[in-house]
Order: sequence, then C-alpha cells, then structure tokens
Amino acid sequence: MAKNIIIIILLIIVSLIAFSFFRKTPNTSLDTINLVLNNHSYQIEIARTSKQKEIGLSNRNSLCSNCGMIFPFEKDKILPFWMKSTLIPLDLVWIDSNNKITDIITATETNSLKILQNTKPAKYVLELNALDSQQIGLKIGDTINIPNNL
Repeated sequence: MAKNIIIIILLIIVSLIAFSFFRKTPNTSLDTINLVLNNHSYQIEIARTSKQKEIGLSNRNSLCSNCGMIFPFEKDKILPFWMKSTLIPLDLVWIDSNNKITDIITATETNSLKILQNTKPAKYVLELNALDSQQIGLKIGDTINIPNNL
C-alpha cells in the first residue's frame, strides 16, 4: 500500500514538472530593445512571430511606465488591431518603413472587438500606455529611430 502511494506521489511530481517544462508561456521571453521617443527612454518588447503578435499585450493587468511593445511587419500596409482580451488602455502608434509616424490612436476601450487601424500604410505598430504619446509630445510625421534588424 505504501509503495502505491509513493508511486502515485512520484507520478504527480513528474507530471507537474513536465507540465511546467512543456507548457507554453507566450511573451515571457520576448526580445526587447531600448527606443528613445522624444528624449524619453522606453523598454520595448518585440512581437516577432504570428503567435506573439496575436497575443500582444492581452491578458496583462498593467504595463510598466516607459514600457511598450512593437509589432514589426514585412512592408508598409494597413495594419488593423483590436483590443480583444487587452485589459489596459493603450496608445497605438503606426510607423512606416521610413521611421515616420503615420497615425496615433488612443484606445481607452479595453477588451473590445472594435477595429483600430492606420489611415496611411505602416510597417510597425508601437503600443504604449494610453496617453504616453501625448505626454511625451509624439505627433504624426515625427521620426522614431527603429533598428534595421527589427
């Protein structure tokens, strides 16, 4: 009987270890870059893969100040975004391949299926805490120095 209990306990332990090792933990190991936006330094996570882009900043309760996420795409185009499962208000900043800001939208409506998109083609979408772009004075036409290897 004691042997069976030990075997069951060992199986539970092995199962827990396997689960923690193999479970997917998206966005916990994203690459980051430092971007300077109007003389303000930001630590920006990079959503490179389709899965990382799909998850984005969803299901997070907060975003640290001077933090954000950037979504690089292959070429300039219209890039629709939504706030599904996004629990924090965000600024969405679209940036073209010449590193110029094309559009800025503040999304205060969280967990929404409303589509937010740029009016001019862009290659990147940068997400910051809501109203950060206004507070640091970002505006359409400004240049953001995005590394070439992004």
